[in-house]
Amino acid sequence: MRKRDGTPSSRQTKQSLFCLVILLLAFTGCTSGQKHVDMIEGDSPLNIRFKPQVGQKEVTDYKYHSLTRTTNKGQVNFEREEDLTFSVQAEVLSERTESEITVYDYAMETLRKDGQENLNNMAFPELGEKIVWTLNDRTQVLKVANKLPGSIFYVPLIPIPDKPIKVGDTWESLYHWNASNSQLKMVLELTTLLKSHFRCQKSHECIELQYSGEVNPSEARLVGVGMKSVLEGTMVYDLTASAIVMSKTNNSEEIAQDSSSVEVKSCIVSTIQSISDYSLPFDKSSCP
Repeated sequence: MRKRDGTPSSRQTKQSLFCLVILLLAFTGCTSGQKHVDMIEGDSPLNIRFKPQVGQKEVTDYKYHSLTRTTNKGQVNFEREEDLTFSVQAEVLSERTESEITVYDYAMETLRKDGQENLNNMAFPELGEKIVWTLNDRTQVLKVANKLPGSIFYVPLIPIPDKPIKVGDTWESLYHWNASNSQLKMVLELTTLLKSHFRCQKSHECIELQYSGEVNPSEARLVGVGMKSVLEGTMVYDLTASAIVMSKTNNSEEIAQDSSSVEVKSCIVSTIQSISDYSLPFDKSSCP
């Protein structure tokens, strides 16, 4: 985003927070209508893992909307709404074993973009660019071609637990990264709930995840600058295909310095283009 009056460091910080929200949706989508859903009952724990097939491809459409408001001494002096849409193709290039761990080379390429944001600042390839991630089966990032270690590109793509869990269980995730174009280190504390387990296609099982969290600097806050960012969302993960088929995230963030502040309220939804093949328990197709 562009620099806001009265908050000299807001550009890098806001880009970083927006990055994280976008990154959590890296394989995501949503639906415009509901179908009958067959819930799967039982107490057997689920071992959630990323195990796609080599050659697997998906295209996801992203829609983002934000409202930015700046104030000075309690008076609104700037307000702007922004929209961004883009489509990304993801492809599993290879699978191999390294030190007894299964790893995947996973590529993303942006096919379409309508908006002014630099997609690299949101951990996505720019229009026509292809970026290759090397991931393990928890989507932990081992390497990103031509990207600096410790950047937003190295945040895990999906909040996957380290042990089998049951419906109703929650787990904590802690993610660190360096804010874009700055030395500011950020941390996300995320809580995820396994909300439901259901049959989403004839031969596919899906789970619904609900997550919430807060983003803060990992070290002491900047002197004279107050920062707050919270997010909450829902996603559906296809256990059979190892792809998230829908997601929606709301984010509220504020950066304050002296008597000035910037407040951003945003929402992002994304839709895997094969969404019509799925039966989902809810409709999360639009932002409020």
